[in-house]
Amino acid sequence: KGNTFKFDGLKSSFFPEFGNNSFDVETLPLNNMDQLAVIVADKLHNLRSIQEEIDKTGDAVWERFNRGKREQSWYYTSIANALKPVMKNMRLARKLDAEVAKVFTKNEK
Repeated sequence: KGNTFKFDGLKSSFFPEFGNNSFDVETLPLNNMDQLAVIVADKLHNLRSIQEEIDKTGDAVWERFNRGKREQSWYYTSIANALKPVMKNMRLARKLDAEVAKVFTKNEK
């Protein structure tokens, strides 16, 4: 099946509802850079939109999500961690990693 990222089981044990998403953290296609770039660009756009809302409304932004800040942090951090093997060669992955830190670390009080 190629070089895919296999997650360590936290997904199913902590947040089984993420398994119903169309995107699955467990199988990032690390062997297909074009497909991976589309996924990363989408997640980066989502995080930047969240950051814009945080700038406007603060932590109230998390009330708009079915899953709160903790779960969102876990999800995006898992994606960033899964991208570590390709980060050196993929600028977009490095930007996503920085945005995850900005949204979930910089905004903590």
